[in-house]
Parts: sequence; C-alpha cells; structure tokens
Amino acid sequence: MTVQSPVLSLAVHPVHGNWVAAAAMDGTCIIVDALQKRVVQSFKNHSKYVSRVAFSNSGVFMVTAGYDWAVTVYALDETSNFVQIHSMTFLGAIESLVFLPAKLGTGVGMDSQELADETFVVGCRNDSALHFVSFSHANGTVSTEPTQHSRHSMNRNGDDWVSFTPMDMCVTVQEGVGLLAVYTDMPSGRVCFYTVNQVPRVDAKSPFLMEFVGDCFGVVADAFSRPKCAFLWKDTLDSTKNPDPPKRALLLAATSDDNKVVLFDVGSVFSTQAGSASFKLGGASDFHAPLARKVGECLGHEGLVRALCVSLVDRGGVSRTDLFTGSFDKSWRVWNF
Repeated sequence: MTVQSPVLSLAVHPVHGNWVAAAAMDGTCIIVDALQKRVVQSFKNHSKYVSRVAFSNSGVFMVTAGYDWAVTVYALDETSNFVQIHSMTFLGAIESLVFLPAKLGTGVGMDSQELADETFVVGCRNDSALHFVSFSHANGTVSTEPTQHSRHSMNRNGDDWVSFTPMDMCVTVQEGVGLLAVYTDMPSGRVCFYTVNQVPRVDAKSPFLMEFVGDCFGVVADAFSRPKCAFLWKDTLDSTKNPDPPKRALLLAATSDDNKVVLFDVGSVFSTQAGSASFKLGGASDFHAPLARKVGECLGHEGLVRALCVSLVDRGGVSRTDLFTGSFDKSWRVWNF
C-alpha cells in the first residue's frame, strides 16, 4: 500500500504481528494492517520529520521521536487503540530510539531478571548522553509519567563533551547482560559498544548501569550518513565434537556508504575483561578499548543500503539470524551466514 509521505522508520507490533507502524517525513505516524492493507490508526503529533517509531516488548507502548526534538509516548487502551499519554522534549533532533530487552542481569553474577518497567533509550543531537526512560503498566495500570528518566554519558570518561551523535542503536542480551551498539556520525565510521545492567541498589541514581567496553572502525560514513546497524547471532557446530552444543557467535552488521554492509565479530569485545575495573567509566588512564574484528562484507547492492532487519531461524537446534537489506538501488536482499 502507499502512504502520503516518504517513510523514515518502521516497527512491527510484537503481539499483533500484522500491525506495522510507519513514521513519515510529514510529521505523521500510521499503523497499518499489513494483511488487510488498511490504516488502523493515524497520528499527527510532531511538527517535523518523525525519524523513529518503536513498540515496547509487551506491545503496550508505542514511542515516536522526531526532528522537532520531541518524543511522544502512546499506550493501548481497553479498545486496543493507542492513545497519547506523554510527551517530552530533548536537546536536539532525535536520531535513534530502541527499547531495552525484557530481561537484564545485574552484572554481579545474578540471573537475569524481568524489568519492572519498560524502558526505551533515546539518542539525540547536541547531547553527550543517552536517555533511559521507563514507563510502567503493572497490574493493568499504565503510568502517564515516566517512572524514571536517567542520563548516561556515551564518553569514556563520563564528561558532557559532545563528541558525536548516536545515529542508530541496536541492543541484544548475552548471558543476562544487555549489549548496546551505537553507530556514530564520526568520519572514522566509529561504532561504540556498551554493556547495560540493572543496578540492584535501591539508593542508586539510576536503575541502570551503562559501561563503555569497546568500539570498531571500518565502515565508510560521515556527518551526512544515515547509518543502520543490527546484531546477528550465528551458531556453529564443531564437526570433531558432535556431542558438544553449538558455539554462538555474535556479529554486528553495519551499513557503509560504499553500498556495502560490513560484518564485525563483537563477541570478544563484550567478553574481554567485561566488568573489570578498567572498563568502568572514569577508569584507568591507560585504558585501551578492544576493537571488534571485521570478518566480512555483504556485497551486491549498487546503491546505498538504508534498511536492515533480522529474523531468527532455528533449524535442528542450531540458530542463525537471517539479514534483510534494502537499498537505493530499488532492491532488497536476504543474507544468511
């Protein structure tokens, strides 16, 4: 189906799988039924581009973010319609938005725990920090104000210097630890990696702890790029040890302005000394961040790759993630590893 304005962001509802939210350049966001090809709801609460849209893990919340520096939060009502419950303004145009996974660990050897609230992370221009914003729907009651809003510096030393803009983010979980990738607008094509854990102390300033653990370089990008990134999981079997369970490799797919998608092995970044003193913000002065290793490229597109999405495939107990890419060459491709 067609819409009235170019679409900048898409999100699939986790419960109503045929619902797709589309954020557009004219300040609108619509939810369409992809099977019936009809508009379920439409919203016009932004005065400029709607750059991002996302659903929470439960599907109760929808969040839109725009170039009007605003984030709008919606919640499902008893008639299964989304209604606006909150709006907030940031320091600049919103470039990235992602919901945290439903479970996170504490980083102190405890099992992962369900988050009491649903939390999204906002990245905007003119700000050195990522914003963690939480809303609750406990006992069927939706909070209309954030249950918490905390800032977490993206800089290694935790200061407020604006070094870059977080143009895109993706998140996954490994052994209960949240893993967050931030694709920056730096000319070096830098992607920064952070761990995200719950803070078990009730007296903490934020219920989350975000720590810088490494980065990677090797993509072609600049301040005008519109990059995308996504985590991929790949299970590999050791043919010499058939009884052993498959080994799981964590990859990052990152778009590059030379029409490629670059693949990085980031498992070592998150496992090397993760959580040690040298990885804490404001840690040792001789800190050397590990670099994710470039392991491959997806070649074939003849135009800029501007869309990425992933799908988990499980066959015979071996899991892999298929990667879907869309390009300015008017084609989309499927890659498996």
